[in-house]
Amino acid sequence: MRKFIFTLIFLQLINFSLKAQTLFTRTYGALGEFNMSHSVAQSLDGNYLFLGSTGGWGAINGDIALVKTDTLGNIIWTKLYGNDATEDGVSIRALNDNGAIFIGTSNDNSIGDYNIIVTRVDSLGEILWTKVLGSPSWDIAKEIIQLNDGGFAIASTTYESPFESGTFDLMRLDSVGNLLWETRFPLGNANIVGGIDELEDGTILIGGQGIQSGHTDKDMLLVKYSSIGDTLWSRYYGGNEDEWITDIAHAFDQRICMVGNKTQAEGNTRDIVMVSNQDGNVLYINDIYSDRIVSLNSVSYSAIDSTFISAGEFSNDVVTRATIYKWDLYGYYVCSAAMNPIATSHVGEAVTTNDSHILLTGTFNNIGPGIESFFLVKSELNCFSNLSITIGIEETNSNIESSDTPFPNPTSGLFNINLSIEPELIELIDLTGKNIPFTQIYHGGILSIDAGTIAPGMYVLKLRTNQNSPSRYQSIIISR
Repeated sequence: MRKFIFTLIFLQLINFSLKAQTLFTRTYGALGEFNMSHSVAQSLDGNYLFLGSTGGWGAINGDIALVKTDTLGNIIWTKLYGNDATEDGVSIRALNDNGAIFIGTSNDNSIGDYNIIVTRVDSLGEILWTKVLGSPSWDIAKEIIQLNDGGFAIASTTYESPFESGTFDLMRLDSVGNLLWETRFPLGNANIVGGIDELEDGTILIGGQGIQSGHTDKDMLLVKYSSIGDTLWSRYYGGNEDEWITDIAHAFDQRICMVGNKTQAEGNTRDIVMVSNQDGNVLYINDIYSDRIVSLNSVSYSAIDSTFISAGEFSNDVVTRATIYKWDLYGYYVCSAAMNPIATSHVGEAVTTNDSHILLTGTFNNIGPGIESFFLVKSELNCFSNLSITIGIEETNSNIESSDTPFPNPTSGLFNINLSIEPELIELIDLTGKNIPFTQIYHGGILSIDAGTIAPGMYVLKLRTNQNSPSRYQSIIISR
């Protein structure tokens, strides 16, 4: 008998279930040079910023590159930051003064082998201040966020002794870049940072990977810190394969979405989406199978439709494509779309714009190995405009048949489920967590539900056989 719950979602990854409406697709960079983009943000004035590194535009040995475009992707200005060392910009956040703050990694040896550079710029990209942080060893920057009090937190991986295999390094800065405190996660080994987030109460989360004491495989690792850097708790998640978190984000109700990847027995990489409460207790896990290589790189919360947005990559035998994925509040797959004009591409980050679109940046190999361009895509991923969506199938130790799914789905409000017994609990929930009224009839092994005239959109049906069995969740799409 199974003692776990997981969701196995068969994504038809060869023919993606949704074609996004792309508003623009742009590539940038110096011809014949490397141009890599890792992070994107929307500035207060509504324009777009993307950050990475380039060997062109007059760069020396590779510099941090920051590009500002208008809402159509036309360049407003470009800026380079660096010296005769090699620098790479990895994470940018827009600020309410119409400027931005970003971090990168440099091998200029001013402190150690690899240092962290944090820079604040104005609306024109001019430097307001810059700091170099790190240890005498390697320090690899990953992500910066602005905190609720106006300061900043930086998540990086440090390899300074006694952490030669790597561990989480969390730094807190004030609004002008002064280091207030720094803390390192002391447990396990091979701890590598994936993402950072702050909850409403000022606590800070870092997700990534680590090897527990007594284990040999990598697991997903989530650590929660107080606002003054005390470790409140740490959680490992995973099985016998290698698993790791690549990014984290939280929703309005403080539930945490962790996206990541794992190695399959076949040797492929496949993606994992996991949702927990603010104490790290797992609510749902979507362990997504694919016969192709599918990996997720980022996640952000979209308050517009209460979903999580991920930038990922889908690889077949010929090409790797940048792909946008959308997940509901329960971590269920909603829809996805490959950015088809951008072949052989690697994603950086995807965010939702204030006009309800998705902005995706990354690196596009458009000529040959080593000849790469920045790319920026603005797209509309409306999961309810094209409803040929594959719904998840969840396996549990419940008496509810896991192979039975609601039909028709999408529905106008009336749908059925084949069930071997009548459930004890039935709830219909919208994406804000509100229970929706409905009527139900169970007869002859069929549960019929009439949701009436509720608004079109995505809902979640919760079923439980009895108090001793786990609940089962199914995505329901209402369309009229």
